[in-house]
Amino acid sequence: MGFKVAVVGATGNVGREMLTILAERAFPADEVVALASRQSLGVEVSFGEATLKVRALGHNSYAVCAVDGLVRFMS
Repeated sequence: MGFKVAVVGATGNVGREMLTILAERAFPADEVVALASRQSLGVEVSFGEATLKVRALGHNSYAVCAVDGLVRFMS
């Protein structure tokens, strides 16, 4: 079973590094969601060989995510 993973701040340096690490380690994610501020809405970020469109971070952004960023992945 995979996870739905949200990477908050996906357009920043740390967020891009998180996406790189997830891709390099082949984290078992069914879906990876790139989240950032509304100013970054629609910006494309790399995730391995894929490209993700950034979604705006909102109050319900975590409602469907099993893993938030790398908090559980790294611990």
